[in-house]
Amino acid sequence: MLLKPGEKCLAFHGPLLYEAKVLRAWNPETQECSTALPSTGVNANVNASTNNNNNTNSSSSSSSTTTGGDMNCPPDDLLNAESYYIHYKGWKASWDEWVGVSRVRDLTPANKTLQQKLAKEARASAKSNRRGASTKKNKEKDTASSTASPTATTVIDHSPSPMGSNGMANNGMSSGTPNGNNNGSRITLHMPIRLKAVLVNDWEYVTKDKMIVKLPPKLTIHQIMENYLKLKSDQLETPVEQSQLNEFILGLKLYFNKSLPVLLLYRLERLQFNNLIQLENVSIDNIDFTKIYGCIHLLRLLSLLPELISMTTMDTQNCTLLISHAENLLLWLLLNNTSVLEENGELPTIRPRDRAHRARRTDTTPEQLFFDEDHAGSFYVNTSSQYEGVALGM
Repeated sequence: MLLKPGEKCLAFHGPLLYEAKVLRAWNPETQECSTALPSTGVNANVNASTNNNNNTNSSSSSSSTTTGGDMNCPPDDLLNAESYYIHYKGWKASWDEWVGVSRVRDLTPANKTLQQKLAKEARASAKSNRRGASTKKNKEKDTASSTASPTATTVIDHSPSPMGSNGMANNGMSSGTPNGNNNGSRITLHMPIRLKAVLVNDWEYVTKDKMIVKLPPKLTIHQIMENYLKLKSDQLETPVEQSQLNEFILGLKLYFNKSLPVLLLYRLERLQFNNLIQLENVSIDNIDFTKIYGCIHLLRLLSLLPELISMTTMDTQNCTLLISHAENLLLWLLLNNTSVLEENGELPTIRPRDRAHRARRTDTTPEQLFFDEDHAGSFYVNTSSQYEGVALGM
């Protein structure tokens, strides 16, 4: 056989090559499937007759099972040839499949170069298709415009403590984190210093100045995530990467909706939250909080993400992938907080101001995702002493 169970290889899926691992190998001469036992590393053989008997007794649906094959026996078209049951690196197990010899390549530098070449050609082809579709759409739009209004003109608008190991719960924020045991390695999320400063200021405004975040914000988490998904998808090379990004966005929204009531609110914000639930007049499980809250609360969630991940059974590879997506999102949020960026793309120097003075500033541009020290008033509102007493008593 060319490859043995446990070996790494490259495999074609569509026009592209992906790194994969051989889980099982099929011997057409003996009609046996060999696999590497995880506990011993010794190859074990599974005879096809047992699998075929099971398929025969499995009811009328057995014919479809035999045709598609399963993990112990390849499909009919591969029974008389060498074939492999492979797992694509970084893909879900549901994509595991039997492939023939023609679809696998040894993991060599030459084949890695071929993999990169195919990916580059596919990326260039995708850009060309998008450019062609865009040109066609613009032509149709121009034709329609000229027909409807020949004299119309186009106008273009150029227009800390909170970061502790226990997250923000130990600084007045509601705490509902389960007491799990983290037996894995420490998970680290690299957050830009400017975004850490945003969280520190956020903590000061709520706990010291007794202010709460305005709801709804100019840009909700849902809008931010949709914009990020649309822009980032165009930069990804393969459908698999796009699928992973989409799953990350959906998962992050789910995490936010479940974590908000128990992890992401300070005590002072509980009354605002309860009033919101009463206004919605529906079950809390049916409310999409990503359409109500904004980027500041999203940053709170991202700062707690390593701790939340450490309490799951997620494997190291998926943890690394999730953290990588989170760090890319944080960088994108920083670079797209447009009102705190100068024309040359450099971050301006922030001059220290008295917090009471900063809170009165409200001249923030509509595109700004979160505040800087001079524009807190657009994101926070003062609370009365009566409000504070009720909220802190909850």
